[in-house]
Amino acid sequence: MIRAALGGTVNDVVLAAITAGFRELLLSRGEPADGVVRTMVPVSVRAPGERGTYNNRVSAIFADLPVGLTDPADRLRAITVQLDGLKQSRQTVAGEVLCRGIETGVAELVAAARPGPPARRAARRKAGGGTGPRG
Repeated sequence: MIRAALGGTVNDVVLAAITAGFRELLLSRGEPADGVVRTMVPVSVRAPGERGTYNNRVSAIFADLPVGLTDPADRLRAITVQLDGLKQSRQTVAGEVLCRGIETGVAELVAAARPGPPARRAARRKAGGGTGPRG
């Protein structure tokens, strides 16, 4: 209903509600709520033809949630304009590439960092645990 009346996406409305929560939290702590709160926001990077398919193509962007705006409609409009601009800037594609690299690189990183038998023997020798083939 809100989205239909004021525009934006369902996610924009959710972010506007989260922004209101951040604003209330800051004010309840006696902290200033006159700026923005930078937040990492997940966004879909599916191509229009991929809608409805079961794949998880998600990236992340950094959004500045406008906690300084007191009017909920103004907050929603500001978030919608900002996120539309971020999506147009292709930041989401860079995030997707990074995430894809992390997915494929984690296994390689773990395998490379895991000490094998030579590294274990060297560590034991250094700790004074012996120098023979078993230790």
